[in-house]
Amino acid sequence: VHGVSGDAISYKWLPEQERLMGYVMDITGHGIATALQTATLRALIDRELSRNEIRSQADILRRLNTDAAAYFHEGSFAALILFDLDLRHGLLKCAGAGIYEFIAFSGEYQGVVQIPGSFLGIMRDAEFGFIEMPIQAGDKFYFYTDGVADQLGLAKIQTQPQNFSETCEQLNRLSSQQHRRDDAAGLFFEVRLSRDTSFADV
Repeated sequence: VHGVSGDAISYKWLPEQERLMGYVMDITGHGIATALQTATLRALIDRELSRNEIRSQADILRRLNTDAAAYFHEGSFAALILFDLDLRHGLLKCAGAGIYEFIAFSGEYQGVVQIPGSFLGIMRDAEFGFIEMPIQAGDKFYFYTDGVADQLGLAKIQTQPQNFSETCEQLNRLSSQQHRRDDAAGLFFEVRLSRDTSFADV
């Protein structure tokens, strides 16, 4: 994340379940006021992800949408993408709420993946988008806010499915450019083989 902004990322490893859960978030606006809104929504999301019971992403987003509305004034809202990487069952689940894309290089997807979904905090009966895909060792995933997406479009970057480190460096360079039009944040990971688990590690 670059600068004081409404962008935020977070993740949590659940070793007993062999799951990596996290999110990338973008709240409208810039500066201290937006950063405070971001901190509040981040606390709400972290609360939901820290609950002991396993709930669907749809349930989590509905709860967040209701709670977030109390903290947004007219004209402000949040965009979010949640992910749940289940290594035990070899499955990635993603839920979109206003962040419309991410990049995946896996057996099923090669490049930009579109995911629809309403913003958080605008409509009580908002509809969100959901994607589920099988995963395996070697798969690569790149989640980011629209500040990165804008730079991707401007630079016409060609993401590299075989070189995770170089792609991360390219995306980081783009997101840190001073002339970018929006705040930028991203969370990237590759699934790797591990000696300590029957499937994979991140």
